[in-house]
Amino acid sequence: MAVNTNTQSDPRSDARSDVRRRSDELNRDYIATAGGAAPVVANGKNDVTSVTSVTDVRTDVRGATDSNVGRELLQLLETSGQNLRHAAESVENRGLKLLLKVVAQERVAMYNSLRQALGKQANDPLDRSSQSLSSDLKHGLEDIQSSMTVQRQGREKVTLNHLAQEEKTLVERYASLLQGTIATPLRDTLESQRSRILQFDARLQAVGEGVEPVVARVFDRRSEGEQAITRLREQGLEPSQIDAAPISQVERPILRSTAKPPTPKNTMAAGAFGGAVVGGIAGAALAIYVAQAPQLVGWVTVGPWALFLGALIIGAVFGTVFGFFIGQNRREDDLSVTVDGLINGEYLVATYPRPEQVTMVEDILQVYHARELNR
Repeated sequence: MAVNTNTQSDPRSDARSDVRRRSDELNRDYIATAGGAAPVVANGKNDVTSVTSVTDVRTDVRGATDSNVGRELLQLLETSGQNLRHAAESVENRGLKLLLKVVAQERVAMYNSLRQALGKQANDPLDRSSQSLSSDLKHGLEDIQSSMTVQRQGREKVTLNHLAQEEKTLVERYASLLQGTIATPLRDTLESQRSRILQFDARLQAVGEGVEPVVARVFDRRSEGEQAITRLREQGLEPSQIDAAPISQVERPILRSTAKPPTPKNTMAAGAFGGAVVGGIAGAALAIYVAQAPQLVGWVTVGPWALFLGALIIGAVFGTVFGFFIGQNRREDDLSVTVDGLINGEYLVATYPRPEQVTMVEDILQVYHARELNR
């Protein structure tokens, strides 16, 4: 029996195939716009592997971005804590010294909070053995600069101005990095840290501009500190211009910051560097003069290079000795003032008066040129 090969297709079957095809296209278009990347269709089957790989790539990129941001901010927070501790060791006022050491420990808490958010173990950024040589040299040069400032209040201003510049850099980097793509948990942590940093930075910037200097004192009796706060408010200071805390509340972070007291190493290195530079300049000038006009300096029995190297070495030696005495004096002052504040003090009061309020605040707190009176 013959088979008829010229059969006509069923119109209902064609209609069903067309509906199925349009349904598949609609599903692919929806997934591509509302649910992410559209799956690849190969041989009539959806290739879900490509969707998974795209998601994995996005997750890896975001994780890498968060890791890079975290590493940069960890380095900045470590430097910030070291700068705050260094500033605290450089001032002589008991109240300001203790206040800066408390803020330094706050930076340590931020540092370890960020490390934990990145899946890392806690660490001590104030460990002096891990501080870079460049930081040691920079701090040593700042110590020499402040020690050569005659007025005590002027020395504190030099120290706080250096600190304000470093804190400004930290604030700017937080703002810049938060504009990028960061996962929500990490972003929340950074936003919280940034708000706390901004609050202290505003204080420092006001100090640097001469708008609101820091006038602080540790009272040996809590009642005296509370009475001083009452008088300050009566004289017009806003609550936002006053910080106060019992010494027992801030004792632990202060002790942590003072666990490893400063050493003369930084100032010795800075002194050696500065002395070598000065000696090198003087030696180079003398060596050039000798080389150009040897007949005029018959008393010189060595060559130009020997003169240059000799002046370099002599300058470095004198600078090292000079730096040692500055660093040792700073170490002893820091320890004695910190211990005095913790043992004899009961209440810490820090104020941020406007220029026209400074005299009044100093009178109430009995602080003049950063020195506590009537003790």
